Amino acid sequence: MTIVLQALFAVMLLAQMPVGAEWAQIDGKKNPEMVPQWHTWDYVFRAIANGPEGKLPTIIHEEATPEDIVALFKEARAQEKRRKEVEAKVTALATRLDKEKREVLIAENDALVAEFRAEIIAARDRVLGVLSPAARIAAVQYAESTKTSVHISVPKAQLNAFRQPE
Repeated sequence: MTIVLQALFAVMLLAQMPVGAEWAQIDGKKNPEMVPQWHTWDYVFRAIANGPEGKLPTIIHEEATPEDIVALFKEARAQEKRRKEVEAKVTALATRLDKEKREVLIAENDALVAEFRAEIIAARDRVLGVLSPAARIAAVQYAESTKTSVHISVPKAQLNAFRQPE
């Protein structure tokens, strides 16, 4: 899984880091608890929004009512729309790189990313709040199962910020 928002701004972020920065490795197979919830649910929403119409991941689909399916697709599509809006804002920041101080742009980027991550958690909470009990359990199980395929490298100095909000 990739983190699109950070990838768009990687050049500026790497330019800010001191030479020889130490990196932390998050391996979902070894330490799934280290994978942030925002990252997990971002993946879940993308998988649903970009999957076949009306078809959820099997574990969820088997438990979902028609109302659950509608709610999950509605939230997943809304989250994809928010993703595209934030990506456009981050891209616009990158075009200002030569004109403004790097620190100002990094702060703006960090604020956009933090807001987006918080919205993922809010979207998760909204959708889990309206699902039937069986679909809710299945959605959480699916989300947790996706962590085993995650491998992320994060500068150690940014690890705590990366994991927020949890």
